[in-house]
Amino acid sequence: MINTLGEEQYPTVYKDTLFFSSDHLAGLGGLDIFKTYLDINNQWIPPINLRAPVNSGGDDFGYVVDTFAPPKDNVLLQGYFTSSRAGVSRGDDIYAFTINGSKDGSDIAEKPKDETPVEKPVDYQLFLSLKVMEPQFEVKDDPNSRRIGKRPLPNGPIVITEGLSDQRFVTDELGQFLIRLDWDKEYVFTAKYRDHLAATYTLNTGDIVRDKNKPITTITQILELDPIFRNKEIILENIFYDYDQWAIREDARPSLNALAVILKNNPAIHIQLSSYTDCRGTDEYNMDLSQKRAQAAIEYLMSVGIPGTRLVAQGFGESNPAVNCICEECTEEQHQANRRTTFKIIN
Repeated sequence: MINTLGEEQYPTVYKDTLFFSSDHLAGLGGLDIFKTYLDINNQWIPPINLRAPVNSGGDDFGYVVDTFAPPKDNVLLQGYFTSSRAGVSRGDDIYAFTINGSKDGSDIAEKPKDETPVEKPVDYQLFLSLKVMEPQFEVKDDPNSRRIGKRPLPNGPIVITEGLSDQRFVTDELGQFLIRLDWDKEYVFTAKYRDHLAATYTLNTGDIVRDKNKPITTITQILELDPIFRNKEIILENIFYDYDQWAIREDARPSLNALAVILKNNPAIHIQLSSYTDCRGTDEYNMDLSQKRAQAAIEYLMSVGIPGTRLVAQGFGESNPAVNCICEECTEEQHQANRRTTFKIIN
């Protein structure tokens, strides 16, 4: 929760709070000072950035509370830290800080008995813990084999889009990334990795319920990036056709919609959609029917915003069946399995 792929330095402790500096956690620039403490489960809470005026665009580190300072009225805490905020011409300077406020039980007038206590505002904090992984296949290099697990993708780029602005970060050696988010905003997280298909995760923080009994909320999300298998056919699940028909059935749309999302997240790739028939009918008829089925799938993708220049339709008739059976003895389920559509990345 504390250490990252970057530099974590200058730890100091005051009572139950650990202060340290990091150049990798989301901050204002360079080294920023963060604080954390153990929760009731003896786990570190996500680090909290002390923000301005303590942190700046330079390096800020060495945060120390002055425990020898004599008590002063309306002063909760005072101490020192080091910062390069004055610029390279000055180097690192030591700064003093003072946190003003009333201590419990001091100079607070007793409230009248009939006055309703004022509830302190809750400091709600929201974090996202993102993990980027790739699937492991039962048969290596076979995208149609069973998925048997996942493994992390370390040191991969993360692009965070909020409104018109983009920020770029990198996952750590375990493929993880932690960031504090603002409330009532919509974020799009795009994970990329070499030789893998990019994937996105959209989060609207305005939809998250705030619980005053648990003011710190951490959302955990896994983004799974599929390896790019060039020129290998990948079966599109549930893309089936009625006998002697090429129209896209309602139950095929979710699978094509998922393919459309992949294409939108990876605008540089081009694919070929291939379609097959069952063994009934002549070779010439089945070749024409399969071409119509592949073209119908492409027209559907174009209807949801995919440019036709990125798509190629190819019918293969009854060749290369998914289920080998004697045609006259095939069950309807076997015929339907052979009436399928696949796709492959061609560049």
